Amino acid sequence: MLMKTFRFLALLAVWALAVPFARAQSEDSLDTEEPPRGLATTLEQIRQTNRPDTITEIELVNRDLTFKSKEPVIDTVDGNLVMRAGSGGGEWINNGWLEIPAEIARCVNAKHIVITKHRISAVPAWLTAMPALERLDLSGNPLNVRLIRFSRNEHLRSLNLASCGLGNVPRQLRRNRALQGVVLNNNRFTAFPKRLCRLRNLETMGFYGNRLSALPRSFRRFKSLKVIDLYHNKFKVFPDVLCQLPSQQVLAFSYNQLEQIPENIGNLTNLTEVYLRGNRLTTLPESMQQLGKTKLLFVSENAFAAVPPVIFQMRNLEELDVSANQMKKLAPQVAQLSRLKLLYVSSNPFAYPDYREYAQLVSSMKNRGVQVVE
Repeated sequence: MLMKTFRFLALLAVWALAVPFARAQSEDSLDTEEPPRGLATTLEQIRQTNRPDTITEIELVNRDLTFKSKEPVIDTVDGNLVMRAGSGGGEWINNGWLEIPAEIARCVNAKHIVITKHRISAVPAWLTAMPALERLDLSGNPLNVRLIRFSRNEHLRSLNLASCGLGNVPRQLRRNRALQGVVLNNNRFTAFPKRLCRLRNLETMGFYGNRLSALPRSFRRFKSLKVIDLYHNKFKVFPDVLCQLPSQQVLAFSYNQLEQIPENIGNLTNLTEVYLRGNRLTTLPESMQQLGKTKLLFVSENAFAAVPPVIFQMRNLEELDVSANQMKKLAPQVAQLSRLKLLYVSSNPFAYPDYREYAQLVSSMKNRGVQVVE
């Protein structure tokens, strides 16, 4: 199970797009917040430096403030400017910033801005208007959607607003048509925000840990969508509109309440990874044999009484997880999957009259290099 978890976390890391973010703060608020001495000194150095334009990355996470620069400005490590706050300031660590430091606006060549896990509720327009900004991460702040101001930015490619308590996205976000990735995990969405449907260039989308139960018809505008994470939502019916987006490569639909998968999932012929763990499935549609590029299929923690026959037709599978179902036997046809490298079968109520039948099947698979996790 750890291997599966790490695999999916790695996947999420690819989608999640490391989206950095920053927030505006006035000189007065810097004085009243009383950050640790090291952090206050670093911000003062940004104020005083003659070359803030050399700073390309800014990270303000908990008590650490880190900059990276293409030229030496204050101190360098391996050619990159790196400055961190001191270890003191427990009160500041607990309370966090209320506003984004205004000094960041001077770093006009910053491409990667991360300001996470503070108490910031408002996003100033100047932040998203920064001319070189490509990735912005504001995750872990209690953002107020009414206080978020998004400017049009043709360079902004990825945005992370995970764990911000949001139930909608700001209206101005639709101006950023160049966005390719948006992460909105662990928020309070009960309906898909239709404002996102203006962002037709999105390739990755994260809605892990929300309360979605349906997708709008306008979702079909996402013709470039490759990865969507809908883990841990409230879907009882698989949204048909997803089957109209054949560019998808990764379908992450685990831990919902699905009882069946529609036949037209066979339209998604570019899928390479399918995650359907933790649902209520008892069978899979025959059309899944058309998913010739699929290498990974996770259907554990469902209600399969046997391995769905269509799986034996998915000849390019390399990883298959059918653990924690209701299977009494492991069908010998699983050995037909000639490219299989990893098979999970644990936590099934196998009940063979002669256990040697099962042992021989598993042994034969292991002999040809398949790792079987029992």
